[in-house]
Amino acid sequence: MSISMISINEESNPKPLGALTPKFMERVDNAFVGNETSPEMESIAMEAFKDSAYFLGIKVKNKGRATLYFLIFFVLTLCLFAVLLMYIEGPAEVAFNREYTSMMAQIKANLTSEAFDELVHLIGIDPVLGLQNFVEFDGVDWATRGFSAFITSFYVTFTMSTTIGYGDVPPLTNGGKIISVFTILVTIPIAVITYVRVADWILVKIMKVFLKQSQVFQTALNKFDTDNNGTLDKEELHGAFGTLGLLISSDDLDLIISKYDADGNGVLDIDEFADAANSLGVEFGPVARDTLKLYFSSFLLGGYTVLFCIISGLALNISAVDSIYYTVVTFTTVGLGDITPQSPGVRGALILPIFVGLGLLALVIQAVTASYNTKPEVQGKKYVAHKKPSNLLTQQSSRLYLRQESPRSEVSQSDFFDVVTSTHEEDDEYTEAII
Repeated sequence: MSISMISINEESNPKPLGALTPKFMERVDNAFVGNETSPEMESIAMEAFKDSAYFLGIKVKNKGRATLYFLIFFVLTLCLFAVLLMYIEGPAEVAFNREYTSMMAQIKANLTSEAFDELVHLIGIDPVLGLQNFVEFDGVDWATRGFSAFITSFYVTFTMSTTIGYGDVPPLTNGGKIISVFTILVTIPIAVITYVRVADWILVKIMKVFLKQSQVFQTALNKFDTDNNGTLDKEELHGAFGTLGLLISSDDLDLIISKYDADGNGVLDIDEFADAANSLGVEFGPVARDTLKLYFSSFLLGGYTVLFCIISGLALNISAVDSIYYTVVTFTTVGLGDITPQSPGVRGALILPIFVGLGLLALVIQAVTASYNTKPEVQGKKYVAHKKPSNLLTQQSSRLYLRQESPRSEVSQSDFFDVVTSTHEEDDEYTEAII
């Protein structure tokens, strides 16, 4: 397993690390003799990380796999509440239909056909079939609709969990209302986390396809080039590596600049910066994607909104204006409920497109909020996405660690993770370690 993304909340576990990881400290000593790098250093960091994970309470998760787990858990939770709601509301809907159709038959006998048709249009419920959300009329009585009823029930719990709440299928019983309350309280947090994760996963995949490597380095250089002169000086380079969680000393920065400054002007231009990053195995892709997330997510949301307008217009058989209106009302979770899907098939077909649209809108809002953060560091996040970590970077990070003036029993978490580097065999593998 490799580490490509490390998310650290240092305040939640401020314990000193040295006393908890004596085996790690011993192995660092054994791996390095003076300034010479031993062959063991290629694997020592990851192994030491595993050795220390139990003591630190670290949970290592593949980000893509975690997103899948969230999605599965979310769907199963909705299924559970959907089944409960279906079996509670089904009998109540049968009782309502019997009373309603009987009443409408009496009213029809006392009105003209035009007046009765107008009344039915205003009520919106068939005078013979009644409600058909969870049951259907077989010509004699009403019976549970089976899978169709489940799709409708799942659609209802989905609109609750996403706070859209069209209100087109309200609960008729106290039991249904109680189930709805629990559905709302339990599933809303899960839904938000899930659709943001799913949309972020989709966005990252798309950005990897369209974001060329040259654009990655240019974006990263622009981000750290504080004086906008097209190059990175020593201080700016320190900020660039620091954002990735690599806290390199002044002497080591001088060494890096002298090694990769081809024209000898004391700074790194775009080509020299790219050469240094590639040689050192430092991946700036996550930084570039974070920087460009607002542009990509906005563009993707715009295109997806147009696509959803077309899909919803065809599925609901509504005008262009109504499809735009329905899309905006749905994606913003206003859910006025005047335009809603009526058949179980259309309801089921629109769940996933709505889910993705909500996630994309959340990503845009998240990216807009993050764009106001002027600090060079990525808050709460340290990117360590190494491809073939070089002996130079590994050696410099470890030398920095060994030069700490404080006793090893007082080494902080950030000091520990400065040393943790590993190979990154697949670009799309993102592992998250949370303390």
